[in-house]
Amino acid sequence: SSRMKCSARSAAALGVSAEQITQDWSRTNYSSARAAMLESWKTLSRRSADFKVGTATPIYACWLQEAMEGGQLDDVLPRNAPDYIEAATEYSRLRLARCWTGIRGRHQGGRRRGDAHGWWPFDASR
Repeated sequence: SSRMKCSARSAAALGVSAEQITQDWSRTNYSSARAAMLESWKTLSRRSADFKVGTATPIYACWLQEAMEGGQLDDVLPRNAPDYIEAATEYSRLRLARCWTGIRGRHQGGRRRGDAHGWWPFDASR
C-alpha cells in the first residue's frame, strides 16, 4: 500500500526500520527485527557521537575554561593541577558515560598517565 511505501521511505530517511516507524511488528520475524534494531543502533550511535563531538564537547570546553579561569573550581582541583590553557585537550575531552563497570581499573591506568604529568584529577587525597 502507499502507506507502507511512505513509511519505508520515511524510515530510510531517518535511518530506522519501517517497523519502528509504524510500530507494526506483526509481519516481522525475530531475525529481521534483530537486524533492524542493530541497524538503528548504529545510526543512533553515530548521531550520538556526532552530537558529543560537534556540540556538547565545545560547550563543555567553554564552560570549563570560564569556570577554571574564574576560580570556581579551585576547591575541587588538585593543588598542582595545570591551568586550563596548559592542558586544554585533557581537560576539555568530554568523557563518555557508557559503561561504568570496571571503572577503577580504567582510572588506575589513567592515573599512571596523569602521574607522569604530576597531577591526577580523580585523586581525592590531594
